[in-house]
This record gives sequence, structure tokens and C-alpha cells, in this order.
Amino acid sequence: MEIVDDAATRSRILTRLAIDLSLRDSKKAERVADESVALARVSRDRTALLDCLLRRASFSLTPHSLETRRSALREVLDLSSRATDLTTRYFALSA
Repeated sequence: MEIVDDAATRSRILTRLAIDLSLRDSKKAERVADESVALARVSRDRTALLDCLLRRASFSLTPHSLETRRSALREVLDLSSRATDLTTRYFALSA
């Protein structure tokens, strides 16, 4: 990870790591996913933030993470409503 110097790329890598971790250690996956969302926010890259939020919501399927999932999906819908990219809008609405 030391090779990656921009926050948007690092957030995308971390969100994929979180997906992988979610199969083995859900608590660690949630921490990594939260870090990826925070980095995406810092980067101000809207597509990176959408990617991280969508992936965060995709494995937050337990009752204790319901509010996190709702919050992520609300933000995804808000961000994607301004998207001109049909694919982004499709995935946001299907989440």
C-alpha cells in the first residue's frame, strides 16, 4: 500500500480488501470499509466514494449494521442522482 499515494486509489483498494475480509473477519472488514469511505471522502473523488459506499453496503447485511447500510445507501442514492453515468445510476438503484 505504500506505493499508492493518492487517497482515491487507496480507498478503492481498501474497499476491495474489506470485501475479502468480510468472509473471514466481519469486524475487521467493517473497520477497513469505514477507513476506505473516509479516504474516499478526503479524496473528494465522487466515483471513489460511490464505489466504497456501494461495496460497504454490500456486506453490511447483519442486524447490527442496518443503520450503517441505510446511511450508506441514502448517500449512494443522493450522489448517484447527479450522475450522468447510467451504469453508476443503475447500480445505485439496484443496491
